[in-house]
Amino acid sequence: MYQVRSPGAAVLFGDRTPDTGGYTLSVATDRATALAATPAEDVTVTLGDETRTFETADPQPAGDWADPIRGCYAVLADAGFEPGGFEGGVDGELIEPSALAGNRPADVNVTSSLELAVLALLGSAYELDLSRLDIARLARRVETEFLGRDRPTAASFAIALSKAGLALFVDADADSYARVAVPDALQLLSVSTGSDGVGERVSERRNGVRRALEELGVESAPEVDLAMLPQLDGPGADRLGYLVRENARVSQAATALDDGDLDRFGELLDEAHHDLTENVGAGSPTVDRILETAGEHGAYGARTIGSDVLVAVKSGRAPALLEAIENIGGDAAVSAIDTADGVTVSER
Repeated sequence: MYQVRSPGAAVLFGDRTPDTGGYTLSVATDRATALAATPAEDVTVTLGDETRTFETADPQPAGDWADPIRGCYAVLADAGFEPGGFEGGVDGELIEPSALAGNRPADVNVTSSLELAVLALLGSAYELDLSRLDIARLARRVETEFLGRDRPTAASFAIALSKAGLALFVDADADSYARVAVPDALQLLSVSTGSDGVGERVSERRNGVRRALEELGVESAPEVDLAMLPQLDGPGADRLGYLVRENARVSQAATALDDGDLDRFGELLDEAHHDLTENVGAGSPTVDRILETAGEHGAYGARTIGSDVLVAVKSGRAPALLEAIENIGGDAAVSAIDTADGVTVSER
């Protein structure tokens, strides 16, 4: 019997940058997906009261919660691997029957965690000789090629490569990474708000950025200097400018954590939020109220990231701030982010 624990991920900076070869700063979280399984000829997997069974050869999307698992077999086959199946159950705080949307977990954090659990299991059970970087890359392919995500995610790398107490800096273009310590005095909070208000325009924004990169004659955002942006016209210039500044903030935030400069880390969060609001269009009255409450309770800083708000606060002030945000009401749901190790596999 194999026991797999695959954490969730929280992106601190750079959730929109991987699509243009940029940088990200993220952590693995203590909320995790658990997978208990034994090798078998086919795949039979249970989540809650639902069971899915399929053959490992030529898996196709079925439009349900097991598609991330099917996608793992598809990308492994494309990479030249032919692992067998498994029989097991999925559980844990991160992926639950109640978290399913449209009979399939739509949240990229949930699907990435499940994918890394399956890839780590298959790598161990069938001795596939896959490194942590390998399974991170494969999971990223599942998201974009099999599930049809609009852009690559930083979650796969965080789930595969993180260590407890450390944040992970990733260069998406070079697939290189480094870890920096998260000071004990810092508590990160995540506030789920539903939608960031810009998801329906992802393709439009990406196309504008791609055209801007082509106009500048470069392939990735890290190649762009801010001094080059005045050459551009149109909304693509504003969005590319955001990505260029966000890449710089990723590096600066990693340095601030490494130096223990939490005031500077908070300033960068605030800068990121204002930049995103002005140049991408994210935000809502609920987000504004959360940021106001965070400021009233002495938070270092806060920003919108995806459909969540990330708040950095001194550890001793976190309980009061948690309670205050809970009292806002509405759809806001707040939780503390406790860092964790990346995906682990044990055999019993």
